[in-house]
Amino acid sequence: MSTQTLPAWIYQSEEFLQLERAHFLENAWTLVCHVSDIPNPGDYQTITLYDEPLFVIRTDSGGIQGFYNLCRHRAARLLDGAGNCGSRILCPYHAWGYEPSGELTWVPFEDQ
Repeated sequence: MSTQTLPAWIYQSEEFLQLERAHFLENAWTLVCHVSDIPNPGDYQTITLYDEPLFVIRTDSGGIQGFYNLCRHRAARLLDGAGNCGSRILCPYHAWGYEPSGELTWVPFEDQ
């Protein structure tokens, strides 16, 4: 039985990394946390994956959803680390509010 390893250049090749990302890594499931880490509505965990800020959150109905960790208004980071955001995710930049389901439900001064 012979053992063969990958050539050494692969471990330092940016081009090979991009090909591997596009054809393999981005099409695979990625573990963010265990479901027991976010047991209650509003509990969340953040992760950066391939330079993309993401988070998973336990919704009010008990489901788990994943989102880009960016406000759609000015792309500010919405959540940090792990914790509980209560019943609303509030953007720290201009206070846009999102439900844990991802729905935009509050825009300041929208009714004026």
